[in-house]
Amino acid sequence: MIKQTFKFAIKSFRKSPFMTFINVLGLALGLTVFYLVSLYVYQENSYEKDFEYRDRMYQVSADFYGRKLGYASENLPYVLDEIPEIELFTTFSNAPTAKISVEGIEYTGLRQLTVDSSFFKVFDFELLQGDISTVLKEPNAIVMNERTALRLFHTTDILGEVVSLYGDKVGVIKGISKTPHFKSQMDFDLVVSELRGPINQEKWQSASDYTYIVANNNVSVKDLNRKLDELSLTYVYPTFYGGDAKTISVEEWKAEGYYTSFFVESINELRRESQTLSNMMPKVNNDQLKTLGIVGLVALLISIFNFINLSTAKASARMKEVGVKRILGSSRSLLVTQFLLESFLLILFSSVLALSLVEVLVKLKPDFLGMSVEYSSLHSTEWVGSLFLSILILTLISGIYPALYLSSGNIVSILKKGTSKNSFSVLNAVFLRKTVTVLQFVCSIGLITAVITMFLQIDHIRSRDRGYATDGAMVINSYFLKESKKAFKNELLRLPNVAAAGYTYRFSDNHTPGSSAIPVMGEDSIEVRLSPYYVDEDFFAATNMKIVEGNDFKGGRAMQLVEEKEEAEKKEKAGDTNNNEEFAGYSPAVINETAARLLGLKDPVGRVINERYEVVGVVNDFSFSDLRNAIEPAIFRRMSVIPRNAQIVVRLNSSKNETEAIKEVWSEFTDMDMGWFALGSQYAKNLEIETRGFKSVFVFSVFAIIISSLGLLGLAVFTVDQRIQEFGIRKVLGASVSDIMRLFGLSFIKLVAVAFLLAIPISIYTMQNWLDGFADRIHLSVGIFIITAIIILFIVATTILFQSLKAGRLNPVDTLRNE
Repeated sequence: MIKQTFKFAIKSFRKSPFMTFINVLGLALGLTVFYLVSLYVYQENSYEKDFEYRDRMYQVSADFYGRKLGYASENLPYVLDEIPEIELFTTFSNAPTAKISVEGIEYTGLRQLTVDSSFFKVFDFELLQGDISTVLKEPNAIVMNERTALRLFHTTDILGEVVSLYGDKVGVIKGISKTPHFKSQMDFDLVVSELRGPINQEKWQSASDYTYIVANNNVSVKDLNRKLDELSLTYVYPTFYGGDAKTISVEEWKAEGYYTSFFVESINELRRESQTLSNMMPKVNNDQLKTLGIVGLVALLISIFNFINLSTAKASARMKEVGVKRILGSSRSLLVTQFLLESFLLILFSSVLALSLVEVLVKLKPDFLGMSVEYSSLHSTEWVGSLFLSILILTLISGIYPALYLSSGNIVSILKKGTSKNSFSVLNAVFLRKTVTVLQFVCSIGLITAVITMFLQIDHIRSRDRGYATDGAMVINSYFLKESKKAFKNELLRLPNVAAAGYTYRFSDNHTPGSSAIPVMGEDSIEVRLSPYYVDEDFFAATNMKIVEGNDFKGGRAMQLVEEKEEAEKKEKAGDTNNNEEFAGYSPAVINETAARLLGLKDPVGRVINERYEVVGVVNDFSFSDLRNAIEPAIFRRMSVIPRNAQIVVRLNSSKNETEAIKEVWSEFTDMDMGWFALGSQYAKNLEIETRGFKSVFVFSVFAIIISSLGLLGLAVFTVDQRIQEFGIRKVLGASVSDIMRLFGLSFIKLVAVAFLLAIPISIYTMQNWLDGFADRIHLSVGIFIITAIIILFIVATTILFQSLKAGRLNPVDTLRNE
């Protein structure tokens, strides 16, 4: 049966090679988009699938004064044993830019995890060499990833090799780990073991290490968080208040506003929903995944519509075949099976072509795709199984109607000089082809509208005023400067190309966690939460932010308030104060325009906030990193002491690269590497993510439109073949070439017009929902749909132009000879 079907399929393909080619090409392109998008979605949802305890694994995050941080206290591992619901736990620190030295050769840019001896019990990596139960028992034991070992040593047989680590530490390679099969946040170059030091009660008030636990079966997140709250009340609370924790409940502590505790987040939550800062797990871009998923499904639907359309269009060419088979005794069920097998062969061949193209794209990683797919089409057995299942489902969806239609032919009608219109009786294939063509172009018009809207929105957020100058500005992490921060700043200002330099403690980028918002009651009795920034007097000059009202922290009322407060503090220390005397003791503050507007302050300068801060100036609105959310109301407070974790913003007189000169100044104060990033780099990074998403949608939309055009071209070829006698008669009756072309093209223009009318409300609804994700957004205008209409008409006209010209130039002598 299969062999016979294969022979008939080959004969069928030979009878109409052009239509078959269009069918295969359209299906292959659609499946390429669908498989590539599906592979990317599968990849982004497969993090940590290598690990046995994935479903019971949680990150222990910290809640410090309202700030949710991905890392927890160094002391936490000493008390986790008190929670019986925890089966395993491990702590580690992450150094994404570590360096090592091997036989005098230095290697930089390596990702190093400094771990405890339990790391491989929680994250059960497969070791190619070394004993997983003992490999980390000694301090400074190194386990290197096989990929890194091959890159550095050109072999994995390196057990016992001595490696110079950070500082004066020396490590010994004890094991080689196999590169994870699936994506992982733990994709390290090397791990280095470190013994835990003694517990330090002061460490409860800080967070520095990542902690992961494996919970027992059937343990809820609520139970784990309750137990962690109890631990915090027992150990953390006394370090803040010096009192007995038994005298207060967790609820009372939370109400005080200085609540500090820990909570768990599952792997899936970290990837998708977590709002915690400083997570090591990269957060998935759900909006981008949804958009790509929709585009992939649309491309698949268009290719299915195309397949059905062209398959039924070939019915007239197979009338005699079906009639002869029915006379020779073939049952309808046998014919349905044959046509389904033909569809299966066609879809299988198209799938092989599509997967081959996917493999090429995965290997080449072209930039125009806008996404990075690292998995092969044969990455896992479950993925390969889903491929075979998808081919079967596609065969049923795409091939069932053509099979039923082609097998429904009436023997008497077929063997007469009839047409497919009255010879086949399942529904109305002509109506179906028109409907499918309309649906194809509804999808294509929607994609074109989406591409135009996304381009305009991304261009809008790219060109909008961020509120500060990015050219020639850099941000340096000053942690290793310790007490030399002011001296470093003064030396920088001596450089001829440095225009300004200013410190900030909280910088709205992904390098420094934010602080809890300050609640302020506005003029209309509505609470506004101000996002705090801590800066020195030169920060605004370094960022080139504009003071639109009042003054900054340099001189004027700001310095007067500082002097008054210092004088009051001196009197208080000396006991020279009057208890009945009310002293404001206000600190100077600068708010942004959004804060002044939301608070309802028409004349903000001189106003007092929360009986603590006096507004001395208003700065322009700004956005350091966020593209989608509204500009936050902000308050800037002047730092009297520069914290250890502060960052310094340096602005140059020109865009000339002065990094080396600045590094030389840095080296005068510390031998540690200078960590820095460009001002606005996180904004640019987020913009690049949005741009990559647009690239993907654009490229895949082009594929989908090509598929629609191929379907339209195939339908045009079929129409010319079916109406060839009609056009001949019209030519005899005096119709000109232009008349025939207009008649031929008008039928397709009507279908596209219907598709356009149907696509407008769908496009408006979907794009409004997408734009609602941006606080600063464009508005859908008539111009977008006019451009879409022009593009789609151009595509249709170009596609059917040759066929309409062919129809108009037909010679009546040739077309009517057999009549």
